[in-house]
Amino acid sequence: MTFDSVGEIANSVFFIFFAVLCFASPILIGLLVQINFKRLEVASVKQRIGELYEELNLTQGRSVIAIPITFLLRRLLMSVSVVFSKSISVQIYTTFGFSVA
Repeated sequence: MTFDSVGEIANSVFFIFFAVLCFASPILIGLLVQINFKRLEVASVKQRIGELYEELNLTQGRSVIAIPITFLLRRLLMSVSVVFSKSISVQIYTTFGFSVA
């Protein structure tokens, strides 16, 4: 990439912004729920961020919050590796190897 035109620079800046946003979102959501873990049953907290942990069994402890985070990050990693990999073996492994784990 040469970055000779304004379009190439803008494309790269937007790609970096959205890539960081996509990978940081699950981590930041997990941190938000971890920080508020002791107050998750309070009505104001439940109204504000209740959708983030709605289906989780919170009686099992804080480690339950890692399940949706790893799920989302694994799906993002799988899609990125399939799209940007030039080797078919990497694409096959990521498609079937990650789905078994």
